[in-house]
Amino acid sequence: SFHTKLLFFLRSSHDAYILDQWTAKSVNVLFEDCPIRLTSQGMPRPDTTGRDYAWFCEAVEVLGNTLQISGEKAEQAIFDRPKGSLVGCQRLRQI
Repeated sequence: SFHTKLLFFLRSSHDAYILDQWTAKSVNVLFEDCPIRLTSQGMPRPDTTGRDYAWFCEAVEVLGNTLQISGEKAEQAIFDRPKGSLVGCQRLRQI
């Protein structure tokens, strides 16, 4: 997740999103065909590929377009809360 945070904060265009344990769990809940696999600790697996990350960024854009908000706002919406709460995801799934 550190590297995706660098991409997000250092790029002038905000089209690279943060893939961390919270957003990875969220896209796994929201998308049946999600290629982002998780470790037993709930983190994105170390073998996550660039293609997987590109899929993730596109999924965030799709969510943003569906909700008529920016990708950045969509990414913020899928951050999960600690201790396993999926409040944000469950709200998005109802849309």
